[in-house]
Amino acid sequence: MNYGVPPGRRTPAEKTAERQRQIVELWLQRPKRERTVDDVLTFYGWLSDHHAKLVPSGPGPVRQLRAILEGHIVEPT
Repeated sequence: MNYGVPPGRRTPAEKTAERQRQIVELWLQRPKRERTVDDVLTFYGWLSDHHAKLVPSGPGPVRQLRAILEGHIVEPT
């Protein structure tokens, strides 16, 4: 990440990486019991309502979101 570069001058890859980082950060703020694969759809709805600019665009946004959260989804207990 180029911290000395103004936000408008970041590359598309840098913007995508920052958006994904923010999504993961918001996901990790949820209680652990609410971070299962079954919770991704609920999180998608919440993200759409509260941080619409972070929602992945294009076909399959929930699938894209799940891919972004991979490694941060916990197994149900």
